[in-house]
Amino acid sequence: MSRKLKNRVDKYYRKGHVQWLLLGLTGALMLCLFVSIAAGFVGPRQANLSVSDTPTVSLNGSTGVSVVQKKYNAKNQLLRMDLLISDSDTAGELSAQGIKDMANLKVSGRAGTIGAHAKPLVTTVRMVAADYYVTYVRNVPNNFGALRLTLTLTLKNKLLENTIVADGKAMSVAIDTQQKGVGKDDRLMIQPDTKLATEYADYRIKDWQKQIRELAEKNVALDADTAQNKKLIKKLRAQMETQTSADQTETQNQIDTYEDDTTQDKTKISANNDQIRSLKERIAKLESTDQQD
Repeated sequence: MSRKLKNRVDKYYRKGHVQWLLLGLTGALMLCLFVSIAAGFVGPRQANLSVSDTPTVSLNGSTGVSVVQKKYNAKNQLLRMDLLISDSDTAGELSAQGIKDMANLKVSGRAGTIGAHAKPLVTTVRMVAADYYVTYVRNVPNNFGALRLTLTLTLKNKLLENTIVADGKAMSVAIDTQQKGVGKDDRLMIQPDTKLATEYADYRIKDWQKQIRELAEKNVALDADTAQNKKLIKKLRAQMETQTSADQTETQNQIDTYEDDTTQDKTKISANNDQIRSLKERIAKLESTDQQD
């Protein structure tokens, strides 16, 4: 074979080799890309989802659900979430109308996680009181990432009016929680109703005691304001002895303002004291009932 012909053959094969090499690399890249995309859709996609904690969810204009506590036991894969039903115009409690509405509602739940789970999640909602529910979710994996609890409220008797489910249709609300916001409890287990009732009583007593302390602190501030008003009034009355009639009129207006403030402070103190007495009575009654049980 002549040298000229040999160079032409070598050039042809080198070109074909490069083409096959480029085709092979392109195929490999496409395969990697396909596998990456497929894995992104098949997996939990934790990096692509952002879930924030939901401390409170509104049921209607005045009633809402608040998360009181969240616990998780990694050993038995059990998660517990305590829920408080309350009205916005009351101190963390449910009004008479709210209690009536909740008595005619069946509350159920279902849960889902961002992280994949081998077993189906089993959700149980337990009514402890008209305003307090405990939710258990079983088979929650150790790396669940985030969990969404969906509560469904359904009317028991559609003949009764209900301000929460006003149209008579089932109502659903979602509560999201991140794993990092859930407390760890290696002794967490499903408790009997009697134990849940005792825990609820303890929660209520502590909450009422907290309210009493807050009301007492408000009274201290109101007493201080009353004392300050008294000093200012005394000072202004002394100044009036050397003032002209026009200045005395202006000073008297200031005195009237301080006296009105003092009257308002005393009214608030009286109302706070009434509420403190009521809370103490409720604590005593609940403690006595708990001891009898």
